[in-house]
Amino acid sequence: MSKSSKIEILSQDRRFIFGLFAVEVVALALMRLPASLNFFGFAPFDAGNNLTAEYFVRHGYRAAIDFSYPYGLLGLLAGHVWFNLAGLTPWSYEVANWLMSLFIVWGLVRVVVALRAGLAGVLLFALTMPILVFTQYLTFSHALEAAFIIHALAAQAARNRSQALVWATLAVLAKPAMGLFYGLFLIGFVVLDMYRADELGWGSFVKVLAPASAVAVSGSLILAGVFGIRSLAATILPFSASREYGALHFGFMHAGESFWWPQQRISLGYYVQSVAGFYVLATLLLLAGALWACAFRIRSNLEVLVTCALLQVVFIAILWGNQFSWVYYSYLPVIGLAAALRMDRIWKYAILACALLMPAAKFTRLLIVHLEPATAVSGGGQHDGVTANLQAISQSSLSLSAWFDSKREPAMAGLWATPDQRAQWLKVLALVRGKPAAILETDGCVPLFYPAVFMPPVSLFLIAGLTLPSEVSRTLDQVNRADTLVFPTGLRLLRELPQLGARVNADFQPIFRGNDVIVFGRKSAMVPSGEPKSAPGTGHSAPIANGQKPGRYWLGSQAAS
Repeated sequence: MSKSSKIEILSQDRRFIFGLFAVEVVALALMRLPASLNFFGFAPFDAGNNLTAEYFVRHGYRAAIDFSYPYGLLGLLAGHVWFNLAGLTPWSYEVANWLMSLFIVWGLVRVVVALRAGLAGVLLFALTMPILVFTQYLTFSHALEAAFIIHALAAQAARNRSQALVWATLAVLAKPAMGLFYGLFLIGFVVLDMYRADELGWGSFVKVLAPASAVAVSGSLILAGVFGIRSLAATILPFSASREYGALHFGFMHAGESFWWPQQRISLGYYVQSVAGFYVLATLLLLAGALWACAFRIRSNLEVLVTCALLQVVFIAILWGNQFSWVYYSYLPVIGLAAALRMDRIWKYAILACALLMPAAKFTRLLIVHLEPATAVSGGGQHDGVTANLQAISQSSLSLSAWFDSKREPAMAGLWATPDQRAQWLKVLALVRGKPAAILETDGCVPLFYPAVFMPPVSLFLIAGLTLPSEVSRTLDQVNRADTLVFPTGLRLLRELPQLGARVNADFQPIFRGNDVIVFGRKSAMVPSGEPKSAPGTGHSAPIANGQKPGRYWLGSQAAS
């Protein structure tokens, strides 16, 4: 057997490819671990809201009725089952992400084999793995949606549209966004083929749609039984997300512009050193490849290529949010390019050259930068902040430096923190000690780590266009009862929620500002020097000494506010 034949066999060997990709993903997960579980990267940001969402479910709150929830209930159900099995901790969420990452890897293996992309396809995925699999997703819904759409593309590449529709349906139940459009495109391909074969009829059509319909009906019944019919009706379509997009001026040409066209210090180096250059070029190659294949009737992998191009257009034109939104569907242009590898040798070389432009060694802290939107919009220079964030992505490397720059801190829920972050947080705990304290975070789970220090959570999201009136009311009630307020995500929510901002500005003033956290004290509780009065014996807070572990947060012991 010739060497080229052996390589071709290996490029179709699912076990070999899975082992190769899995080793790479495990290495990425270990390198990113101190950043993924950094206290200020996890606790007050998106990843932490998974724990708070489960807290609300356990305390009888209804998704999208009693607390804001813009995703599908399947993700909430997955979190509920997992946290009951593995415990409600950051580590359990991290392990869940690792397992889901391996499921995504298996989907990528199915894709590359079904496309018969060969060694070039394996190399393309290996080079771009840092943005194909993130090893920690914002929510269970984001991870499940990515996994389901990738498996759907694998089924479509294997010419099994009926199975692809099942995966697309699951994607809608997890996150009603891209799966809706993907399902419509799949149905369009089915109808087109039936029309060409002169077999267009209800019998054939129902036969293709039957498995997906069964999944949709049975899945909806299960979710309605667990969370209620009103929650299902409020989350099955992306109405709440669309309100948020409008309120925050999201869109590729609006809040997302600073990703692909930063207005400050723009240069060729920006595109070479950040993911923006690869992403823009990969998208252009994908669209050009789809047009080329259609124009010259190149049938090899044509349907998957066109599908990825259409989905990428939908993402850019409709679903793009802010400057960090590219991470949600970063796999689409890569899988589309894998489908284009078989067109001819020139396209193969162009695609691999594009893959080499993606600085794979620059993404160790990618997730943490994505989880710091307040940094990008605080102050007056949005574009300055965005450019700084993207430079931070570019300057980080696939190294173990984060393991040496930070360490796990018992006083910070056992999560990683730099010395500066530890000093900031210990200062915060000293300021709130012995006084009624509330933490106002856009999302996150900090109160669950310190149930004896902070009032329990009363909202999942404090974001314009997404927050429910009941959440604002409960938050205002906490503000009225608190003597100190902590803002780990900056002051953006005070501008976005004017009723909350007016109350805080009228009754509170800042008493501590750090790089990652700001503390406000009630004006009436201030002594003339500006320091907060000591108020021992309030019955709400307990002191936490340096290095002492925070209280355990088994949620059954905490009463909902």
